[in-house]
Amino acid sequence: MPDETPPASERAEALVNQAGRFARWATKAGAEFARGLPGAAAVETELQQLERTVLGELRRRLDNVDPLHDGRATSDTEGEPTLRTAATAPPKQTEPLRVAMAELLLRSIEQTRQRAREYLYLAILRQLLPDEARILSALADGSAYPLLHVDCRTGVTGTRRVLSNASTVGRAAGVAVPASVPRYLARLLHLDLVEVGEMDPTLAVQYDICLTDELVREAEDAARADGRARIVRQTLRMSALGRELWDACHPHDEQIWTEPGPDLPPAPEPDPEPEVHLPAVTVPWEVPADHGPATNGQ
Repeated sequence: MPDETPPASERAEALVNQAGRFARWATKAGAEFARGLPGAAAVETELQQLERTVLGELRRRLDNVDPLHDGRATSDTEGEPTLRTAATAPPKQTEPLRVAMAELLLRSIEQTRQRAREYLYLAILRQLLPDEARILSALADGSAYPLLHVDCRTGVTGTRRVLSNASTVGRAAGVAVPASVPRYLARLLHLDLVEVGEMDPTLAVQYDICLTDELVREAEDAARADGRARIVRQTLRMSALGRELWDACHPHDEQIWTEPGPDLPPAPEPDPEPEVHLPAVTVPWEVPADHGPATNGQ
């Protein structure tokens, strides 16, 4: 009698479909209530047993996806495109996405609030650039920095922004590319890690320093060439989400990203290694014939 046990790939696919249905239902009904119903424990046990099979099948299907074929059209011969039908469209192009979504839904059932925060922080960290991390470290102590925008006013009501998000925070943080600070701040604002406030009169000196920046002066010249230059003054601070991210992720050793200041004593030089005098060793170059052929150093 032939073996009717389905192959591992079919079992994995059936499991994924079952897991997706279970996850959607459990999300609406509540995880605790779902676990108490008949069949929930069996699904979880099956998921644990075939987890590796699902992940292996996912990797295989992702490797087989052809990004050039979108399922809408193909060409059997050069210059003669033909439309794909439902029977000929390869299902493998959408299955990896369904597997990934099913896995996320299953994780959402079991995860705790702390685990959910860790997923969020990890997703944000993967988007940060090294210079942006340095800017966050400069803002971590709660300091506020000046933020300048340069507008060009044409006519009575016409206004066009020439430069956005110029600040001295990049210089304070020691970024590697100071000219990219406006782009860094735009990205940090998009991620909701920093926030913008009203002008702070106590930062008058810092505003003047920021006005001497080459990017600001070039933007002012460009604005005056088309109309009148207008400087918008604001402040930059770390947001609540940025504070939570920093508290959860920053290294404990601050020397990783900071350099010793000029007022700190220089680091002591390491002690010289003591010289070791080894006694002279006489190596026999000839051995008796009954010990086998002579070898160098043996």
